Amino acid sequence: SSSYGYIAYYANKVFNAPNGFIEGDFVFNRTNGVNTLVAYLGNATELTLPADCEGETYVIGESVFSNCTGLTSVTIGNSVTSIGNRAFDGCTGLISIEIPNSVTSIGNSAFWNCTGLTSVVIPNSVTSIGYEAFYKCSGLTSITIPNSVTSIGESAFFYCKGITNINIVDGVKSIGNNAFYGCSD
Repeated sequence: SSSYGYIAYYANKVFNAPNGFIEGDFVFNRTNGVNTLVAYLGNATELTLPADCEGETYVIGESVFSNCTGLTSVTIGNSVTSIGNRAFDGCTGLISIEIPNSVTSIGNSAFWNCTGLTSVVIPNSVTSIGYEAFYKCSGLTSITIPNSVTSIGESAFFYCKGITNINIVDGVKSIGNNAFYGCSD
């Protein structure tokens, strides 16, 4: 299936790396003491990510779940510290995602074009929301930016046309260009 093209690419990349290892359906790479989830080899529609990586924290790597259109829900474990660039981009079937308080950053284009998402709770641990993080998530209806967030990237919520309510708190120090462009008709 072409929807697993990115996964095959990154799986091949890690299998040829000296620091790659597999836990169940998940492929990790450990570099300089940082554990990164680099590939998912399964095909679940409702997915719970590992609670930890061999007892340690980990980050969700770049493009791990890109274009996994069959994915409907994701529960992220309490040991995940960041969601990488394009981690879930193009997951149009994704309806719900649980982001734990361990996550401090949401990467660029992390949920790009996840049109099925209706709500996302950004926990109070997140300090930055990347460039185009929720770009074209047209199903989102409301979003609360917690006190912990200090920066919202350019076009972060661009064309999230379903959003009717945005709560931004005092802690935000920078909001990128077009961060909320096209959020209401």
